[in-house]
Amino acid sequence: MKPGLLINDLRNGGAERLVVDLAVELNERDGIAPTVLVANGTGELLSTLDASGVPVRSLDVEISTLTVLRAARVLSKLLAASDIELVHSHLSYSHVVGRL
Repeated sequence: MKPGLLINDLRNGGAERLVVDLAVELNERDGIAPTVLVANGTGELLSTLDASGVPVRSLDVEISTLTVLRAARVLSKLLAASDIELVHSHLSYSHVVGRL
């Protein structure tokens, strides 16, 4: 299984920590290869994912109601070009982008 964990960014918060811990744990299991998808590729937790070997893909958008449609288009293209089978979103912005 190849899940994509979608979140706003990787700053040091509760939901961000959860996504990083989940991705690292899933990456250690046979047959599961997670990818962390972030709207904005910033944050202190990037180094943890780099060290664990979990790939991170950024949509390179600012977190704003004005960027939702652009983020959804970028995510759609990213998913079409990858082998991610399931997207699990975290936090409001990412929920809206993932839903679209």
